[in-house]
Amino acid sequence: MKTLNGWHIIHSFDGKLDWEALNAAIAFDSGIEEPYCDTEADYKQAIKEGWIRFENGKTNVYADGEYWE
Repeated sequence: MKTLNGWHIIHSFDGKLDWEALNAAIAFDSGIEEPYCDTEADYKQAIKEGWIRFENGKTNVYADGEYWE
């Protein structure tokens, strides 16, 4: 599993997904209907904080070492 400063990827999707597409992809991937980002502002904040990163043509969603899916 890829880690970065104790963080690890919990979701990885091809392309650069906007907040609505990311919510749909995570819901499909995890089976959890609750949105990852409630609003576009939440999405932008998650990017700013590093929870969502665009790397090598993918949208990666990270968690810290306390969360394992």
